[in-house]
Amino acid sequence: MLSSESLRPAPSARKPLGKLSSRLEEVKNPWRQVSSLELSHNEAARLATDALLEQGEHEYRRVLTEEREVSFLSQQEVQYITRYSAAAASKTSCGPDSSNDRDFEEDVSELTSGTYFPMMSDEEPPILELGWPENPNRFGPSETQIYFQRDKSHNVKDLIRSLINQAKKVRGSGSK
Repeated sequence: MLSSESLRPAPSARKPLGKLSSRLEEVKNPWRQVSSLELSHNEAARLATDALLEQGEHEYRRVLTEEREVSFLSQQEVQYITRYSAAAASKTSCGPDSSNDRDFEEDVSELTSGTYFPMMSDEEPPILELGWPENPNRFGPSETQIYFQRDKSHNVKDLIRSLINQAKKVRGSGSK
């Protein structure tokens, strides 16, 4: 005789669908529960883009498969990015000031989002001011609200997202 335990589905060890895949499934299946608006960035898209820039289309597809995400770039976009990132990499390696003792990781960081100010940019990085900002003259009560995170409660990011979604009007600095 079979036990009821053997009839239960096996727990899935697969990763959940990525953000784009999940939204696509919601569009295809109108009866599926709609997820809430996600305001955070898509880490899977960033990883796939970095893989495309660093190692080409094959690695881009592998990362998308691994992250269970749909391709967010058309074939033309993939070819364009691959062609021009390879051309930019060959220009930097064949330039007059190129040296053979440079590390491969340094070349990669110039192409990807791993640096705060990219090495290959049309603009100079901004000059950052050092020191403390001047104390503004403020009068009246503070408008600060403090939220403490308790166990089993929404995290602060979710709370801020919900407050942003509920906002109707942004107050300017001159209004009271």
